[in-house]
Amino acid sequence: MLSFKRATKEDYPSLASILKYAFANVFHTSKSVLSCIEQPQWLHERIASRRFWVIVQNDSHIGCLGVHIQSSTQAFIECIAILPEYQNNGFGSQALRWLESQYRNIRKWSIAPCTSHSALPRFF
Repeated sequence: MLSFKRATKEDYPSLASILKYAFANVFHTSKSVLSCIEQPQWLHERIASRRFWVIVQNDSHIGCLGVHIQSSTQAFIECIAILPEYQNNGFGSQALRWLESQYRNIRKWSIAPCTSHSALPRFF
């Protein structure tokens, strides 16, 4: 069973590792994804926003999820990442359903995959 923990600055090393490994295949072909994720400031800002979570299963950090609220009824999913060994088990779908339950007033969700990598648009 998954649980969701609001990310704190103490989670930074774990989150940076999750992002690196979850998007390992993308790093080889997309410098924009790599530069965004590897900049500590990007992740620190997301954690400080208090809208970034660690996805936990059996006390292990297996992924992360972030949202940016655009208005009272619109939000943008900034990040969803699941470690490769946990992918294809429905954890991403569970995380998105959980996120929707936390923001019941949001009627329009947006996400912008890095379209420069062929696998990501198919995923989304």
